[in-house]
Parts: sequence; structure tokens; C-alpha cells
Amino acid sequence: MDGRAFIRQVLPEAAERPFTNVLPIMSSKERARLERQRRLDPSTATKIPELPPKRRIDHFVMNLPATAIEFLDAFNGAFQDLRSVAGAEALYTPDTMPKVHCHCFTRELEKEKAIEDIREVRCSD
Repeated sequence: MDGRAFIRQVLPEAAERPFTNVLPIMSSKERARLERQRRLDPSTATKIPELPPKRRIDHFVMNLPATAIEFLDAFNGAFQDLRSVAGAEALYTPDTMPKVHCHCFTRELEKEKAIEDIREVRCSD
């Protein structure tokens, strides 16, 4: 799917159909300990609590450094499109907007020149 289309589509989908939350990541030692406990006495085994479904997206990580910066414009107005989605107004407010992490390349080594180069690529449209 095109990156712009994905950005526009994922926000209303998250509001309408929540994501299944993933279980906490456990170390291999912790996992082995829980498995031993289940085998020895299943009635006392620690149960991992189920997490509620997630409706709000916290972060976007745009990790294709060669092209990610070119898709930032897709966020413009994306949250206005949510006005027609029931309950979405509670998910995304000015205080709860997701952070966008955009990885990109520049050939400039000096910080000021690198910032200028990135802005030029982003603002060239």
C-alpha cells in the first residue's frame, strides 16, 4: 500500500476497530520459570493479564530513510478526517497527538547545514 494511503487509512481503522494489544515481552528465563510453574502445579500458575484493545496510536515510526521524509505531508489533515468516526474525538486531542519519528539521510556533516538540507528536501514541494 502507498505510504500516504496507509497513514490516512490507519487512523480511522484504529478508532473503529481497535488493535489487539500485545502481551508484555518476557525474558527467556521468566518464560521458562512460568512454564515450569505451569507443569508442576497448573492451579498456581501465574496468568499473564490480557491487555485492553488499543484504539489510539501513540507513535508513527517512518524508518525508510531514503523516502520517509517525502510522506510527511500525508499527516496534514489526517486527523480532520476522523471527525466522521464515532468516538475518535476522544482519542486524538491536541494533548494526545502521536509523535512522528522520521528517519532520513543527509550528506551534510555540520548540524546547521544538515538541518537546512533536510528542510530543503521537505519544503521543496
